[in-house]
Amino acid sequence: MVAMARAQQSRAGGMRMKPEERAKRSVDMLNEKLTLTQVQKDSIYQFSLNEAKEQQALFQTGGEGTDRRANFEKMKTLRETTQQKIKGLLTDEQQKSYDALLKEQQSKMQGRRGRGGPRE
Repeated sequence: MVAMARAQQSRAGGMRMKPEERAKRSVDMLNEKLTLTQVQKDSIYQFSLNEAKEQQALFQTGGEGTDRRANFEKMKTLRETTQQKIKGLLTDEQQKSYDALLKEQQSKMQGRRGRGGPRE
């Protein structure tokens, strides 16, 4: 899913939001930046909803003795898969803006972590 949505969700109670709310928020933020068509919005909503539901399931099992690193990797794969699906829907111009948005959000996330990599 979109890193920008995740960053803002974390400030707004991200994982406490229902998957449907998270997906809608992601679509709304992308639409603001990329001016999506209705078909793009509908498809991205479905991609984001599926990702949010799978992430929610991982978080729910995360406290039950599961390997946090393994869950982190699963979430990373989910995010990357969703990003690729979204890119496949975008025009060339939208893809450039989307790539710039992802790069900006990655830089912000690395700055918050203070060292540029995943937490151990």
